Amino acid sequence: MSLHPWLAPLRHSAVRLLLLLVAAGFVSVLRGQDNNWDLRNYHLYLPFSLLEGRLGMDIMPAGPQSAFNPLLDLPYYLLAVSWLPDRPRLVAFLAGLPYGLLAFLTLEICASLARGLPDLARPGRTAATAALIGVSGSTILSEIGTTYGDIPIGVLVLAGLLVPLRALEGAGGDAGWRRASLAAGLCLGLAAGLKLTAALYAPALLIGAVVASRAAGLGWRPVLTGALLLCIGWGAAFAASWGWWGWAVFQRYGNPLFPFMNQVFASPWAAPVSLEDTRFLPRGPLQALAYPFFWLRGQSFVVAETSVADPRFALAWLAVVALGLRAAWNRAMRRPPILPPATILLVTFVAVAFALWEIQFSILRYVVALEALTGAVILAALSAFGWSRARRFLPGLVALLVLVVAVTEKQNWGRLRQYGARVIEVTAPALPDGAVVAVASRPTAFVLPFLTGRDLVFVGLGEVPPGTRQWEETRRLLHSGRPVQILRDPRQNDSAADLAAFGLVPDEARCAPVAANLRAGLQLCPARPV
Repeated sequence: MSLHPWLAPLRHSAVRLLLLLVAAGFVSVLRGQDNNWDLRNYHLYLPFSLLEGRLGMDIMPAGPQSAFNPLLDLPYYLLAVSWLPDRPRLVAFLAGLPYGLLAFLTLEICASLARGLPDLARPGRTAATAALIGVSGSTILSEIGTTYGDIPIGVLVLAGLLVPLRALEGAGGDAGWRRASLAAGLCLGLAAGLKLTAALYAPALLIGAVVASRAAGLGWRPVLTGALLLCIGWGAAFAASWGWWGWAVFQRYGNPLFPFMNQVFASPWAAPVSLEDTRFLPRGPLQALAYPFFWLRGQSFVVAETSVADPRFALAWLAVVALGLRAAWNRAMRRPPILPPATILLVTFVAVAFALWEIQFSILRYVVALEALTGAVILAALSAFGWSRARRFLPGLVALLVLVVAVTEKQNWGRLRQYGARVIEVTAPALPDGAVVAVASRPTAFVLPFLTGRDLVFVGLGEVPPGTRQWEETRRLLHSGRPVQILRDPRQNDSAADLAAFGLVPDEARCAPVAANLRAGLQLCPARPV
């Protein structure tokens, strides 16, 4: 990287990584302690259930998310509940470190891209500016220090992309490409195992790697061998990170993805439906064709529950379209390719992954990795059209960074206004031994790890389809003669309907408050069956 002499130490990757990690930790502390809806619902319950071996005991107390892979939530739970429960600022600092890793990998990818662009002045500063465009995106900034897990998944995805990028610019030959393909598959397989929505990145990288390696002059034999090794690495890492959990869930419920995709697995525990979230899919061909332009105005429920106003994806969309048209024109005119192989890999990966995401999810949190790469894609397009050779190119790119940051509307997923004495503060009455705790309001399952009593069982009352085995088993537990306690928010009217459906009447006179820093107004109420 080309840097000012005062900044010469930043030439070392270890120094850059350390500085970015420290900066990310402090940014996380300043943003405040995480208090998002999913944290209160299942991000604490899942690792608690894993560590206490509760999969075969409880019945979906956190709703449909109760059977998600708990490994991604395990580090935060250990820090916040087991290891550092009375150090909330330190936990917030450590929770922000994945953002530092994401920024480091984004910078490395942009630097790798810049090294392959001809006549690019000040490639180090240009790469840093392009990286800042990506890592200052609305979704990424909103998730710093949170438990959503999209930033750690983005770290694995960018690591999987960086390895073949480096192989394309290096001199490793066929053997180096094979090793890079295997390593990339391992990274992406681990990401998909920890969070299944990351599975869309594997076919995108596979297609990009094949196209880019052929553009680099590799023969079909090393290209196909690399593709096979990428698939093998992905399968091995996915099996290691998710296979054991999918098998455990299958043994419990007869569906490894329970309760999702039950139209395929036909588990008697759930209705034969997919439960696919289609709220954010494009509404018509026009929106599908130019989807990034529909979240420029700050509307909610376009690609997120919160309002989003961010031009990065729209600019990257224009960049990809321009590159595609230019490449097609050059091919038609029999001119040499305009893009180096590393840039071809980057742009193909981003374009294919975005298309698969839009078809399947269209939920912006799931493409944090692509948001981080928007600056790199914009840089690739500007360079392909020769603008990077202009004397004022770097100041212009800095001006673009300032502009996109100025017009970006930061999302808000929920944070505590101030730090308390402990990360998670829950004060609840002791429960009778053998009690069944019925979760009647959501999101409240974060309380469950802090309840005291022997042989407790936790069940969920919301979103339980009548006529399924889940409904029957839940009702059997509630009417088994064991004491029943209702965990609820009395301000939510829908909990009363769920109680009536399962034949429970709460004893209003004996309701006891549950004090918690993540949510106020909760109660534990004894209930009797009708």
